[in-house]
Amino acid sequence: MKKAGSFIVNSVALFWSYFLSSTLCMIIVQTIMRIFVDANSKGEYFWKTIYLYAWMLVVCMLHLKITASSYKSKFLAYMSGKEWSFKEVLKYTLKNSDFWLNSVGFAIWPMILPKFFGVINLFYFSPDFVANFPRSILSALTVSLPILLFSFIGWVLTLHRWCKDRIHTE
Repeated sequence: MKKAGSFIVNSVALFWSYFLSSTLCMIIVQTIMRIFVDANSKGEYFWKTIYLYAWMLVVCMLHLKITASSYKSKFLAYMSGKEWSFKEVLKYTLKNSDFWLNSVGFAIWPMILPKFFGVINLFYFSPDFVANFPRSILSALTVSLPILLFSFIGWVLTLHRWCKDRIHTE
């Protein structure tokens, strides 16, 4: 029951903090970018896609930083007596249920609310294709899978930082 509650809370916190913060910042960035890139062009879809993917990574890393008290001690206990290695961090992350609960909770929202993700869909697919294909499947491919990938990268980078900090404090 605790895992289910944690899944729901983290899911809502991760996705909605991502969605609201990226949307509010997009309003500012888009205004500036319209000077350089035409609206509804491949260039616009490209920079928006890069922007949103980078925002995914930032939100994952900030979430880990904010909730470090619950995750950091588990990781440092796992790494006690071990030197940092990329292979160990990969293995830890892939086997970590907290990573999967947070990542899947974050990634499930685009399939629930696919109408909000037209920018990324239009970078990869034409508007005609998007109109005739289920948007939830396109969102799963172009938003949810990258969320899993960027969550993984965010976890690995954060765990590396924690391990590096541990070495400096010892």
